Amino acid sequence: MTKSRLPQIKIILLVGVVGTALLFAGALRPLSAPFVVLWSWTAQVHQAVVGLWLLAKDRWDQEQDLHNTREALDLERTAYDTLQKEINHLHSLLGRQGELDGVLAGVIAAPPAAVYDTLIIDAGSQEGARLGMVALSQEEMWPLGVVDVVEPYLARVRLYSFPETQIQAFVGEHQTPILLAGRGGGVLEGTLPRELSPPVGAVVWASGVSTVPIGKVVRVVTTPANPQAAVIVRLVPNPFTVRRVILTDKVRLLPQEWWERLTTAPSQSGTLNTDATQDAASAASSTEGALKTLEAAEGTMQADPESAINR
Repeated sequence: MTKSRLPQIKIILLVGVVGTALLFAGALRPLSAPFVVLWSWTAQVHQAVVGLWLLAKDRWDQEQDLHNTREALDLERTAYDTLQKEINHLHSLLGRQGELDGVLAGVIAAPPAAVYDTLIIDAGSQEGARLGMVALSQEEMWPLGVVDVVEPYLARVRLYSFPETQIQAFVGEHQTPILLAGRGGGVLEGTLPRELSPPVGAVVWASGVSTVPIGKVVRVVTTPANPQAAVIVRLVPNPFTVRRVILTDKVRLLPQEWWERLTTAPSQSGTLNTDATQDAASAASSTEGALKTLEAAEGTMQADPESAINR
């Protein structure tokens, strides 16, 4: 009997609660209004606090990024100053005083993004880049090529390995003269008599007013029927991974026409010019000899810097 009346009791209580709520709805609303206002104000305060926290966090992250960038630039500047001191020391050993003035530039396009055996750099005429300036790798300070196109804010460096580019150089500890021609892909090639062929790994020096290393021998190809050996040279460092270069006009390479004039200039009597022959022999014997012999060419080469490389 009791169990059968339990659902009826629940229904009567529910109807009573709903009826009471409907009868006293107007009286309960003023009592709940402060709680609604408090909840709304709390939500607004929470939203404002979260917004301020996110803004402060973003400002903190920006300051940290600026701090890290400043530290990185300070490290690069310290490294650059150290390299500059080493360069000045080497210049003093070679009898050439003075700092290596130049323009620091970043490489924004290298092969294959750029034309093969060229580099696009982010320094143009506005930063002091000029035609004929030599591009040195920032890390190793080895020459890579010569500026052949200059725009206001961009420039292009043509590598020494650019096809058909010719450079007179010395190779190996005996400073054997060799004419190198660009073959593309950071590679140059020349020929020497087999008995004078250098070992793999020998340093190759470009002859000029400032004799500088440009690469290393990576392969020597010989055949029994050919008395000449093909010497394969690769630029150092790898031009495809260079990120920064220094442009300078204090490094000059000897144009092929000057080399021919020194080594084969005939006198009016039909014999070889003795002074030119002695100069060429002195240049081939040592780096210091090349520096002294070719000093007289500097003025002419400054007037026409693009002749630093035969196209």
